Amino acid sequence: MTHLKFLPPSRASCLAVAVLLSMLYVQAASAVVVQYTTSGVFFSSGNATITSNTGGGAISTINFISGAGLVDIAINGSSNVSLGHFDILAPDLFATLGDNFTDTFTLTVNQTLPTGGSDTIVGQLTGNVYFLGSSLVVDFGTDTATINPVTYDPTPNIVLLPNPAPSGTGVSSIEAVVTVAPVPAAAYAGMALCGMIGVGKLRRKATAVAL
Repeated sequence: MTHLKFLPPSRASCLAVAVLLSMLYVQAASAVVVQYTTSGVFFSSGNATITSNTGGGAISTINFISGAGLVDIAINGSSNVSLGHFDILAPDLFATLGDNFTDTFTLTVNQTLPTGGSDTIVGQLTGNVYFLGSSLVVDFGTDTATINPVTYDPTPNIVLLPNPAPSGTGVSSIEAVVTVAPVPAAAYAGMALCGMIGVGKLRRKATAVAL
């Protein structure tokens, strides 16, 4: 009768697996591509635009323009990006009191790389907008969006300023710091275990000793 004798992986096999894992680690530790799009909604209107005419004169309008980005970010590194911007149409010169805004703004980040998913960041809009300036602020506080392994951290207070006359239209960007977290050590241990099991199976198939 012929029996199979199972032998443990050789040193050469273990070395090959170690080299492979080292290559995978270097590749993973270099950089990842982050791709995302954004959208925004004001609570009072249910869409990306709100208006006010509390100060008299022409109506003031705030409109959020969606953003998008594709950036290479090193593991444990960061990059400055824009998550979209606000267009502000100020009232005319006759609105001496300015138009007041108080609202809740929800920013949604939709990520497609390196992993798919979405998360939201909520901010509070307060202040007045005038013909030549404003006190409008969108305050995100400490809120962030996390879609593993990526975190989007916007500037806490976004000041919305219209351009001076005669156009009265300004743009204010939502600047954010995007960071990429490292792959946990447990993940590399899992890869090592899978590699060793794979090598062991190959040797078992190739080794048969008759007793």
